[in-house]
Amino acid sequence: MKPIRSIDIILIACGAAFSCIASVSAAAQETGTFMKNPAESRTMSLAGAGVVSLDDVSVLDNAALAPFSLNRFSAGVSCRSWMRNVSGGGMSSYSMSARYGLRKAGTFYLGVRSLKMPPFEQTDDYGNVIDDSSSPLDMAFEAGYAYRFCGDFSAALTARYLRLDPGCGDAADAVSFDAGLAWRHMFSGVIEDLAAIAQLKNFGTSPDYGAGRRSLPWQVNAGVSAGLLFGNHNRFRAGASLDIPVAPECGGLSPDRGVSASFGAEYSYRRMVYARGGYHLGSHSSGEQCWGSVGLGFRFWHMTLDAAWILAPSSSPLRNSASGTLSVWF
Repeated sequence: MKPIRSIDIILIACGAAFSCIASVSAAAQETGTFMKNPAESRTMSLAGAGVVSLDDVSVLDNAALAPFSLNRFSAGVSCRSWMRNVSGGGMSSYSMSARYGLRKAGTFYLGVRSLKMPPFEQTDDYGNVIDDSSSPLDMAFEAGYAYRFCGDFSAALTARYLRLDPGCGDAADAVSFDAGLAWRHMFSGVIEDLAAIAQLKNFGTSPDYGAGRRSLPWQVNAGVSAGLLFGNHNRFRAGASLDIPVAPECGGLSPDRGVSASFGAEYSYRRMVYARGGYHLGSHSSGEQCWGSVGLGFRFWHMTLDAAWILAPSSSPLRNSASGTLSVWF
């Protein structure tokens, strides 16, 4: 009898998870949309095209690429301030992740992310304020496994528990999954490598706040990137990714949300100093924002410090959103 390999287990689990959750019906109104935001500064500085940054992959954004990272272990914490110019001070977001790779047993990773919104007032039927401290808080706890096979391929499966608290009324719970397949091939010469990734993201159950079920932001994500090497110390990477919304009821494209695209580029010197930039092209028909981003990264000893800043018109609520990430690795 042929032994079962790790990659067989991942592929079987991915198929089982998808077939199970595909049978769940959900309402058209979405919740848990913070899961679509970049989880750390490198991805944010690339406007969401995380497939570009491969020296230390974000397992919360592109888990299938984790086995290609330079480091066996990495852990990081990120702090982001969204919509800082919006009344109430905007929203604060935090994430933490850790990854450990075993040469033959694959890569294991854990993560947590959250989004806290400004407090709002609750009033009674007569307009009297009965509570002015209600603050919605969404959280996600996740764990996953990635495995590299056939040299250039890897696959990953992530399981996630979500706690969605609207700040008033009943909180909701949900379970979701990500499944991804990645490819990276190394070359010798000016072209250093080519990489690609395809992911099913946020496929899961339908949270119920007590007044009907809502859907999670199911997505299909795909991206490609290429790396160029100039001399021994100068590297340049560029790439693009697409986010395609999927309707939970039938597995088809969501009619109320269009396809969005992200483009990013990264320059590194001696793999110590990084400069990044990107542009996110949202769907105007669905009201999504278009925005640019810039970022810097510094890699020293066994630490990495990354920062990102969103560039958007003065009319955009995303203007001046910022992020910082501190990572350790070996």
